[in-house]
Amino acid sequence: MTKPAKDVADKLMSYHQVGSYWSNHPISQAWVRNSLSYYSTIMDANAWDTSLVYTGEQGELIKMSVPQARSLIRQVVTLTTKQKLAFQAIAQTDSAEVMKTVKLADAVSAQVVKNQKLDLKGEMLCEQASVMGLSFLKTTWRSDKGNPYAATAEGEVVYDGDVEISVCHVDDLLFDFTIPEWSDLDWVEARTIKNKWSLISQFPELKDQILKLQPVKNVVRSGMAEYWSVSEADLCYVYEVYHKPTPALPKGRMVVYGDSDCVFYDGVNPYECIPISKMCPEPIFSSGFGFPLLSYILPAQEMFDHVLSCLATNMGNLGVNNVIAPRGANIGVQDFAGMNLLSYTPQNAPNGGRPEVLKLSESNPQLFQFSTVLLENMQQMVNLNSAARGQPPSGVTAGVAIATLTANALEFLNSVAKSYQMCLEDAMGHALNAYRRFASIPKIVAITGKQNQTVTKEFVGSDLDPVKEVKLTVANPLMQSTAGRVDVAEKLLGQGLIKNAEDYIAILDGAPLSRMTSGALTESDLVDLENEKMAEGEAVPALATDAHAFHINKHRELLNEPSIRKNAQMVQLVLAHIEQHLQLEKTTDPLLKIIVTTGQAPVMPMMPPMGAGGPPMAEQQPPAGDEMEQDSGGFMPGVSEREGVGAQPSPDALGRVGG
Repeated sequence: MTKPAKDVADKLMSYHQVGSYWSNHPISQAWVRNSLSYYSTIMDANAWDTSLVYTGEQGELIKMSVPQARSLIRQVVTLTTKQKLAFQAIAQTDSAEVMKTVKLADAVSAQVVKNQKLDLKGEMLCEQASVMGLSFLKTTWRSDKGNPYAATAEGEVVYDGDVEISVCHVDDLLFDFTIPEWSDLDWVEARTIKNKWSLISQFPELKDQILKLQPVKNVVRSGMAEYWSVSEADLCYVYEVYHKPTPALPKGRMVVYGDSDCVFYDGVNPYECIPISKMCPEPIFSSGFGFPLLSYILPAQEMFDHVLSCLATNMGNLGVNNVIAPRGANIGVQDFAGMNLLSYTPQNAPNGGRPEVLKLSESNPQLFQFSTVLLENMQQMVNLNSAARGQPPSGVTAGVAIATLTANALEFLNSVAKSYQMCLEDAMGHALNAYRRFASIPKIVAITGKQNQTVTKEFVGSDLDPVKEVKLTVANPLMQSTAGRVDVAEKLLGQGLIKNAEDYIAILDGAPLSRMTSGALTESDLVDLENEKMAEGEAVPALATDAHAFHINKHRELLNEPSIRKNAQMVQLVLAHIEQHLQLEKTTDPLLKIIVTTGQAPVMPMMPPMGAGGPPMAEQQPPAGDEMEQDSGGFMPGVSEREGVGAQPSPDALGRVGG
C-alpha cells in the first residue's frame, strides 16, 4: 500500500481471479450451496409451466421443493428488523450548545434513514447475513448526489453532495479473512458497478482507459456472467480501496481504480477510517467469516424436500385408482370413467369375477411422520416457537402467556439482533462522519419534536463535530409482537391511561406508547426548551399552570453540568427560576392545581332538598318587608316584581302554586 497506484491495482487484481482467493476456502462452497438452496424454488426448475421438477428416464420422478427454511429465515429477518429505526446521538463537549447539537444529529440521522431507505436495506443486510454468515454496509460520500447547488461555465451542474449507504455482498469485498476482528483490518477493497459514460463525464482525461474497461459480464468474479444485460457494454466495475491511518501510513490511503491503467483517485483517506460496517451474528473462530443461520436447518430442509418428493411421486403417478377385473367378467373400460382398468386371468382367486381396487397409491405412514419431525426440527434449530410465528400452542389463549413465549423467542435471536444493531450504529456513525468532513455547503434538515412539530434548520458539517457516537433506540421485545401489544393495551385500559378505542387500536397497530402520555411528553419538551434558553443566558418565566415539582427537578439537572455550575451568573438564573416555581406552588389556587393535575374540575357537594333535614321553610324565606328587585326574566319564582310586595308561595315541580 506504499507503492505506486498501478502496482497496488496490479496486486489486488491478482486476487480477483477465481481459484486464487475466496474459492480456495471451504466457506465459499457453503455460500454457493446456501444461495442455491435459499432460492431453489425459482432457480432449480427445468420447466416454465410448473414449479415441480420432473426427473428420471421418462420424467416419472417428481422433485418437489417446499422452502420451509426460507420461510423461517424470513421470519427471523422480520422479527429482527420490524422495529422502525431511530438513532440517538451522543455528544462529547463542554459547550452549552450540546443539546442543540444532539438534536441536530438526531434529525440528520432520521433524514439519512428516510432518504437512504435504511429500513429496507436493513432487511437485506439481515437476510444476507442469515444466508451467508456475514454481510456489509458501505457508507460513503457522493459528490454527484444531493441537491443542485451551482453550474460551471461549461454548463455542468454542481451538487452539494450527500451520503450513500449500500448493502455489499461478500463477493463484492476483498479483505484478509485470517484476521477475526473487523476493527483490526488495515485495509478493505469494495467493488461497485458504474456506468462508463458517467465516469467519462467526471474524468474526461481518462476516456480511452475507461472505454477499455471490461464489462461487468466479462469479469470472472461475477456470478451472473452467463446472462445478458441490456446495458452490458456500458457497465463496469470500479474498485475502491480504503486503508485506515496506521503508523506505516499516518494519513491512511484511498485508491479508486478500474484497472492498473485507469486510476481515478490516489491520495490520503479522507474518511480516516474504513467506511464499511460488518454484520456477523456468529463468527467462526480464528477467521473473519461467520456461520450462516441457514446452515443449521439446510440438512433438514433437503431431507424434507426428499420426503415430499417421494410422496408427490407416489401420489402423482399412482393417485388415480387402478381397478382390476378378471377376464370374462364382461366389464368394460367405459364403466370406470377417470380410472385405470387392468384385466387379469384369475388363478382360483377367492373373489372370483368381482372387480377390486388395486391400492398402489398408499404411502408409508412413517413418511408423513418423518416430515412432521423434520419441520419441527427446523423450527427448533432457529429457536422460533409457534407463538412467534403467529400460531400459539394449543390451549394457550392468555395474552400474557403468548407475549412471554414471543419475547422468549426474540431473546434467543439476540445474537442476530445485537449484530444487526451494532452494524447499523456503525454505519450511521460513518454517515455523520461523512457529513462532518464533506458537507461544506449548507444543507437543510427537518427537526421534528416529539409532538410532530417540524422546523427546518440549516447546518454545515462542522456543526456535528461534537458528536462522537450514535446509538440505535431499541424497543422492548414485548412490544414487537401482536400478543405483547394486546397485553399492554389491556393493562393501560385497566389503569385508565387510554380512554378511547382509537388509542387502544393505535397500540395494536404498533403506535409508540408515548402517544398515550402526550401530556407528560409536552411538559418534558417544555422543560428541555427552558433549560436550553437558560443555558444560553435567557430568563424564562414560570406559570401557575406548570407542574412545579417536575419543573424543579428537571431544572436542577441543568446545574449538574460542570460548565454551568462554574458560571455564577447562570447558576443564579437557574436558581431564580426554581424559586419562582416554589413560590407559585405555595400560592396557586388549590382548585387550579386539581384541574391541572387531574384534567377535571372537582365535583361540588349538592345542597340538601327542602324538607330533608334542612331548616324550615319559614327560616329560609327572607324577612317580611325586605325588598327584592328583579327584571321580567327573573329566576326567583314567588318574588313579586312590584315594589313593596312580600314573598309569595313557590310553585311545586309541576308549576302549581301551593296554598
